[in-house]
Formats: sequence, structure tokens, C-alpha cells
Amino acid sequence: GGAANVAQNLKALNAEPILCSVIGNDEKSKDLLELMREQNMNISGIVKSSERITTRKVRIISNNAQMLRVDTEDTFDLTEKEYNSLIKNIHEIIINENIDAIILQDYNKGVLTEKLIKETIEIANKNNIPVGVDPKKKNFLSYQNVTFFKPNLKELKEGTGITSKDDSIEEILKSVDSLHEKLNCRFIMTTLSERGVLIKD
Repeated sequence: GGAANVAQNLKALNAEPILCSVIGNDEKSKDLLELMREQNMNISGIVKSSERITTRKVRIISNNAQMLRVDTEDTFDLTEKEYNSLIKNIHEIIINENIDAIILQDYNKGVLTEKLIKETIEIANKNNIPVGVDPKKKNFLSYQNVTFFKPNLKELKEGTGITSKDDSIEEILKSVDSLHEKLNCRFIMTTLSERGVLIKD
């Protein structure tokens, strides 16, 4: 869902995204792949697995307003078999395609495990491919040596264990400086809602 939306946005900018993920081996996976083909998306990085289900989100609408959403999904970490298949795809895509950048779009769904994150970053760095990250709390500090790291303020606080209610720019900068040192990344861009963004290099 979310990662496919990022891919759609990239495609609108005339980029050629290649989605890499793990889906189920079920009827919903067929629907998903068909939708991707209709959008001319490259699906060579998709792994089908009988060990998990394809995520499904059903929105309940009444009077033109969403009342609730029902999600059916697995969020446990990849099995060893799933991991091996996915990292093999990533290796092959990097070797065979002219990759300009890698985006790790984390939704805490179990696909971006600490092991997968570290190996993907290592492959990218060996091949001089910049890596951008939209993180979540679970593996927040696993994204070391990436090019671009983009948390929002809530994710910054959760990921670094900040308990202070002081949201001044000065306090945010202190947290970003500390995170910059821990991750050894080139840029951190923290989104601050209506206050804009704070970029640290």
C-alpha cells in the first residue's frame, strides 16, 4: 500500500521504480500484481510466499466519509526462506539494472528486518548507490551509513527515546545532532508539520 504509493509518485516524476517486497501466495496477491501491471510497474523484486498473507485494507464508507478501516495482514519478521529470496532479488536488480537510488520505506510490517536493512545498505554503499530512508520506530537506529534519513518529529522522538515536551527548534536540533552521529548518515530531514522541515548535513 504505502510503498506502492511512493513508487507511483516516483513514476509520476518519470522515474522507473522497482518494488521489492514479500506478499502472500493467495488470491489477493494476484489482484495486487495485476494492479501493478496495469500501472506498468516493474514487479521483478516481488517475492510470493505461502508463509504470509497479502496485506488487505478495507475502508468502510458511509455518507461519503470513511467510518473505519479493517486491515488484514501479517507483521511478523521475514522467515529465513523469505529473506533469502528477497535479498537475492535485491542483489540481482542492483547487478542487472542501472539503479540510481534505493528508498527504504519502512512501515513496521516485518519486511524491513534489521538483517535486510544492513545488507541492503552494505550492497548499495559498495555500488555507490545513495540510500534514502523513511523510518519507523522498530528499527530506527539500524539505518546506519545511509545517505538520507527522513523521520517526522513523532518518529524522531520515539526512535531516540526523547521524553521532553520541549519542541523548540533548539531542542530538536540537539536530538538531530545526536542521531546524525549515531547513524553516520549524510543528511537528516525532519518534517515538522506546519513548521516546515529541518535539514541537517
